[in-house]
Amino acid sequence: MVKKMATYEEAVADLQENYKYALCSAILDSSSSIVYSTDNWDVSNDVKKIMAAWRSGSARFVKISSWDMKFSVLQTSPVRFISTNFGKKGHLIGAATPEKSDETYYMLSFIGPEADDWMHGAYPSIARSVAMLVGASSSSEAGIIEIDPTKNISPSIDPQLKENLEGFLKWIKDPQGLSGYISYYIEQNDKTVMSKLAAIYNEFRRIFNF
Repeated sequence: MVKKMATYEEAVADLQENYKYALCSAILDSSSSIVYSTDNWDVSNDVKKIMAAWRSGSARFVKISSWDMKFSVLQTSPVRFISTNFGKKGHLIGAATPEKSDETYYMLSFIGPEADDWMHGAYPSIARSVAMLVGASSSSEAGIIEIDPTKNISPSIDPQLKENLEGFLKWIKDPQGLSGYISYYIEQNDKTVMSKLAAIYNEFRRIFNF
């Protein structure tokens, strides 16, 4: 039986019909060249960064310059890319055609921030749609592994580092901790310390994109 291959337009239309929170999408071939994108997304300036983050397996974030948005990378595999903007501005999700396919395609989609089910709903929808390009017509043929939203998919953190960060967070919340120190130096009008704190604050804004 000859499998029917969907066109790029059909694959994206299928995604938009079955997952309304996919606001814009792009399809790449095996060499990461853009073969199709929706009219509302010019991904040409960012595709190399996105794919480098996807393939590295260790990237922590990727920035989309055209949107001026940073996405924290939560999970990657050869067929899956999951990232989110911690400023609650949306999510960048990618899926590839099954690994044993004759041809390889990647579909990238921006998922709107109103998608409450994005963690377990977006990737399977994108995976099914991109698999249509190689004739897959079901979840099993698409090789989809459902994502369990109850499981932590963040990159593993060194236990000692985690303990230090938890201690730092406790100190921040303590009225006699960070806030007390900041209040003291404001009262003292210590320009040297305050300028350093301002620099640290700006660095936090850069890291967390708020």
